[in-house]
Amino acid sequence: MIGVGEPLRRTTAPEEDLYPAWAPDGKYIAFLRFYGGELQGRHELYLIPALSGKERKLADAAYSGISWAPDSKTLAFSSASTTEEPSGVYLLSVETGERRKLTTASVSPLSYDVFPTFSPDGKNVAFLRYYSSSSLDIYVVPATGGTPKQLTFDKSDIRGLTWTADSRELVYTVNRELRRIPAAGGASERIPISGQNPSYPSISRQGNRLAYVNEYNDSNIYLYEGLGFAGKSAPGKFGEATLILPSNLEDTSPQFSPDGRWIVFVSFRNDGEDLWISDSDGKNPAQLTNLKSPTGTPRWSPDGRWIVFDSRSRGSADIYVISPDGGQPRAITTESSAETKPSWSSDGKWIYFNSNRSGKDQIWKIPAAGGAAQQVTKSGAFEGFEAPDGQTFYFSKGRRVYGIWSMPVAGGEEKPVPELGQAGYWRSWGVLKEGIYYITKEETKQQTIRFFSFATRRTSPLLAVDKEPLIWNPGLSLSADGRLLLYAQLDYVVDDILLLENFR
Repeated sequence: MIGVGEPLRRTTAPEEDLYPAWAPDGKYIAFLRFYGGELQGRHELYLIPALSGKERKLADAAYSGISWAPDSKTLAFSSASTTEEPSGVYLLSVETGERRKLTTASVSPLSYDVFPTFSPDGKNVAFLRYYSSSSLDIYVVPATGGTPKQLTFDKSDIRGLTWTADSRELVYTVNRELRRIPAAGGASERIPISGQNPSYPSISRQGNRLAYVNEYNDSNIYLYEGLGFAGKSAPGKFGEATLILPSNLEDTSPQFSPDGRWIVFVSFRNDGEDLWISDSDGKNPAQLTNLKSPTGTPRWSPDGRWIVFDSRSRGSADIYVISPDGGQPRAITTESSAETKPSWSSDGKWIYFNSNRSGKDQIWKIPAAGGAAQQVTKSGAFEGFEAPDGQTFYFSKGRRVYGIWSMPVAGGEEKPVPELGQAGYWRSWGVLKEGIYYITKEETKQQTIRFFSFATRRTSPLLAVDKEPLIWNPGLSLSADGRLLLYAQLDYVVDDILLLENFR
């Protein structure tokens, strides 16, 4: 039984100390220290006595997760990639400091082996192989060494991994589900639980209790009205916010139709992540898809006849199109790689999307009518939009990477847009005929929605927002005439820990 009392602070360094892990005998705590500033990207593995005593460094270049062997003598940790060698899982003796490499993530330069986890019997180590953003699979390797065995093949957004007490199965969360899979290989099985978004499961040593984090987000969509462009290079100022499409669940990714009459958005309001459509003022919402799987990034075609989106309804992420009137979605991509974050060319003939099929996140494009995909970017890219004049393609580089880049649609040099270095919410921006709207990332209580004019090469503030913008999903849309602005913000966030008794 855990008592209630004052917490005992065990580290005091100014850096971030993360991923604490108790030794099974309770004597020590291992953790990772992440550095910022001039040492940005440096990670170190430390050990500290549980109740009193000084910390000591065990290893450099540690990364994402630690696990103890049952005898409390060995640690499994993931290494970060260096210029000398790629990422991998290491075993380290706490007593001697001797380290032995267990795996090598040589799939691609951006591949990592992360979150190693010892089996309770100490015979195996499970880990996640990271290919690119939201694209991971589960592997198991003998603790004595050998060829890792791949258990999952979906390249999905896996969050958390734990062994059952008998060392026969692994429990993990993926695509908002809790699942179990045999450690020897085979089909996975869904574990029925309560909660909207489970993650990071943990099973007691006795094996009869399973705890997990349940993330509950209430994000809502707000509408702002303004004066529009009215012959100017930037929209006029906007008035007060109006809450539209209210719910107590997640509503994200709002997008105006080209004529401004409709809104497509993503919602959890009917026990699933699906596309919905409504009038431009939020009235008459209606469910558009019913795929019962992670679905998002809806974008209207230039003529308003189609909506492109991404979904994991087949397991791996693919690109689909659907009519705003409803009907059966049509798959545009069918590769085993992860294809996400679609957008349209200005003439509606091509669909751009993010793909890791080359081993690195890049933007590709494919004919909207179907056909072979072509790679667009070469230096790495996350999400992008073609300008309405069809001449320039703009794109962001990735999560937590500030700025917007550009390149000719016909191909050529990829370079940052100098005026957009503060564009910090990599999924909340868009391109209109007059310029680019985006949210800056600043060290202030309020973030600002701004507009960059192609004509003047200047930025203008449009609106200061009170609450934190969305990070993982699109949250901004400006109508083509500049008069209406949709903003999705996170109004309420709760991370609860739930406990499942009598787990078997």
